[in-house]
Amino acid sequence: MHMAGNEGSQPRLAGLDGLRAIAAMGVVMVHGSGLPGFPEVPWLHAIVERWGGLCVPLFFVLSGFLITRLMLSEARATGTISLRDFYLRRALRILPAGFVYLAVVSVLAAFVSAMTVKPIEVWAAVFWFRNILYGGWAAWAMKLGDGIFYTAHFWSLSVEEHFYFIWPLGFRVMGARRLWFIAALVVLTPVWRAWNMKWSGAGGMNYWRTDLIADFLAGGALLAVMRDRFGTTPGWARFANWATPLAMALAVGWGVARQYGPTTGPVWQVLVTLEASTMMLGLVALVGWASRGGTSWPHRVLNSRPLVWIGAISYSLYLWQQLFSGRQLPPAIQSFPVNLVLAFGAATASYHLVERPFLRLRSKFRRHAPPEAAAM
Repeated sequence: MHMAGNEGSQPRLAGLDGLRAIAAMGVVMVHGSGLPGFPEVPWLHAIVERWGGLCVPLFFVLSGFLITRLMLSEARATGTISLRDFYLRRALRILPAGFVYLAVVSVLAAFVSAMTVKPIEVWAAVFWFRNILYGGWAAWAMKLGDGIFYTAHFWSLSVEEHFYFIWPLGFRVMGARRLWFIAALVVLTPVWRAWNMKWSGAGGMNYWRTDLIADFLAGGALLAVMRDRFGTTPGWARFANWATPLAMALAVGWGVARQYGPTTGPVWQVLVTLEASTMMLGLVALVGWASRGGTSWPHRVLNSRPLVWIGAISYSLYLWQQLFSGRQLPPAIQSFPVNLVLAFGAATASYHLVERPFLRLRSKFRRHAPPEAAAM
């Protein structure tokens, strides 16, 4: 969620702004689909629901990929990575805009009696345990009512921060063995999902739990490590050429099977357990394809100016769309498409007034700045 604006004249990694834009817009649209004014067209709701379900996982894959690329570049240039500088850069990237949003909704809730923002929610967002608040160990905890909506999206930021606490240390300690470390995480996470489901039933598939969805971030990280290790070899191009469409086809096919397959029984458990794994593989393939660049029309669309702009403000857009997608403020504010206009206005202001000033400070804590650093 927190891939940010350009820092100076360094170019962005091709295609990824467009993916960020698509992911951010999917979140806005899926939340907007529940508001007054959204067209009551069943097929449109189905498309938006499927689109929205892929957006946060796509953000996770992008984050794992880009953060790892940055660490690989720093390690190659300096021989190691500075954990202090890494966490300071993350703090400057994430905290200012996030804290401003939390402050605004807290003040609004204090003066608007119909709006609920509980202090424990704010503390959970600040200290990154929003994803397990309100009994977040079970799937039913994801069914949030309006009373706990305005900070609910900090669940995904909490998941990312948990990963960032672990992966940089593992990256530094494991050294050349980091490929096997991150590959093991990718392989073992679905095994843990399967065991957790057997142990706790449907509640074992809570997509808010870091331990159950870590392979999305790890999959992006693995892509970065593998490209760094094998990207210049002839075999890598051949591997990418057949693995990319295969992974995407597998993800689509599994999604169809999950949608129209059985809803109970052993087959259902297999479909549910491996759905996240196939989705992760498809999204990793998508990120790998987009980041390679190209001249095809999909690549040109991803690099178009409107999508690049939305990608630049995607973190602020993700934060602020939540305020205008609830049900406790007047319908004139929380209705479709007014919510789109207000979310984009607030995100643009947040990007220019909050994000960019702090992004400029990060250069003090970057010993090496690769080209893709501008997208982090």
